[in-house]
Amino acid sequence: IKAVSFPSLFYAGSGSDVDPALRFANSAGVTTIVYVDYLIKKHGIDMAFSSFESRSMHRWRMMNTMPVTPEDFGYKTRREFFPRESHQMNHSDSNDIGMAAWFESRNNTNVSGSELRLLFIYLTTEAIQTYINLWSIRRAVPLAVVIQNHGCGGLWTRLDGDGLFYSAAAPLPEYLYVGDINSEPWPHYQQVSYAVKDSSSMHNSERKLYKCSRPDRTNPDSPLNQWDGIRASIISRRYPEFNGFQLVRHIEVDSPC
Repeated sequence: IKAVSFPSLFYAGSGSDVDPALRFANSAGVTTIVYVDYLIKKHGIDMAFSSFESRSMHRWRMMNTMPVTPEDFGYKTRREFFPRESHQMNHSDSNDIGMAAWFESRNNTNVSGSELRLLFIYLTTEAIQTYINLWSIRRAVPLAVVIQNHGCGGLWTRLDGDGLFYSAAAPLPEYLYVGDINSEPWPHYQQVSYAVKDSSSMHNSERKLYKCSRPDRTNPDSPLNQWDGIRASIISRRYPEFNGFQLVRHIEVDSPC
């Protein structure tokens, strides 16, 4: 795994809501899906994978699943995927941070004639710290991010608007897929679609697609613009809680996937 830099979708606080995964996998060319929810259990992850397969209209076949560890992304411990002094961390004797499932397309092939594959990663970590670890600290970015303040699982900070999640995104993703329940887009995004309601949308919410309005997709407000690649944290006047995030330099490893 090591880095998730190919066309990908990221969903913070995702729960069992697989509809965005289905929509982007089937119509947006996404080849990697990363869901994060620190309250999900293994049986919940298994249900999400099974639901994705059963509701894909026979498009995707699950091939195999595997545990995901911090080492797969070049980190050492599960603790590195949570902010400092985090009360959200669900302690475990295992160092695993989630599960990954490979899916194979049942009816589509790429230009070389080989079967298309999709990697669905589900992590039981804190979403913003995980986003920093997987993308921002590497100056990488997913194609799209789902923004939805479900709030039923112990939401410790808002994920929408001009907040900590937005501040941690440097650079900015091209698209946001934003729910209509207590959620708004980040700064520098403009609506580019009508509202749609996915067939099994969590909390029956409608969502709209937003596109980044900055041509270079840089985030002028991110504290990470001042990161020197060495310091373990950044103190930000605009986002005081940003100091709680760990800026841990990842170790380069060979990809097991």
